[in-house]
Amino acid sequence: MTLGVEEQFYFIYPLIFWILFRLYGRRTSRISIAILLISCLSFASYVHLLRTDYWAAFFLMPSHFWEIGAGVLTCLALSQRHFTIRWPRLLMAIQPVLLVTILASLLAPLTKAAQITPVVVVTTSVLIFAGQKNYSQFNPLLSRPALFLGKISYSLYLWHWSIIYTARSLGLSHGWLNAATIMVTTLAIGYGSYRFIENPFRHASWGSTNSKILGKGILAPLH
Repeated sequence: MTLGVEEQFYFIYPLIFWILFRLYGRRTSRISIAILLISCLSFASYVHLLRTDYWAAFFLMPSHFWEIGAGVLTCLALSQRHFTIRWPRLLMAIQPVLLVTILASLLAPLTKAAQITPVVVVTTSVLIFAGQKNYSQFNPLLSRPALFLGKISYSLYLWHWSIIYTARSLGLSHGWLNAATIMVTTLAIGYGSYRFIENPFRHASWGSTNSKILGKGILAPLH
């Protein structure tokens, strides 16, 4: 499923945005309507496939198009100033409720994952919108733990499944103690990867010599 979502983001959405910008220029309202319509069609296919082919709904790319669409619509809404200055007290008040809803959704049985997904997507979009800096006094997304997880999230993404699979292969995936051990191990390895691999590569000065060495390393298995 993650590969399908990545394909949406890196291949399909840039093409869609290019077409929409060619048609509408920078008229955000029309672009938002177009994304909303496409997302609604995608969500309709998701709901239909849940009844007819559960695994297709869960893994196929078209039925997950609406998830990134929700993120795009949230971003477009935040870019419009007239959306960001209304209801400040309401936005601050609902942030803890939204966060608790997301955490509760994560505790739902795996058999209900497909049904819970829309709740998580919509709640996350609203939480991001409600957590804009204008109303950040009680914003859980700007807390130190949340920012820390955000920084190492890519490294966590790269390592988490390997750790979970290893634990399952060793018969260590059941029970609260094993779950806590897996979580701590994932956080530790994710942070180490972020600190000693991701950051050095991100901030390295890449000269022509380094680029040639990297290129030869990538092409070496092909020889």
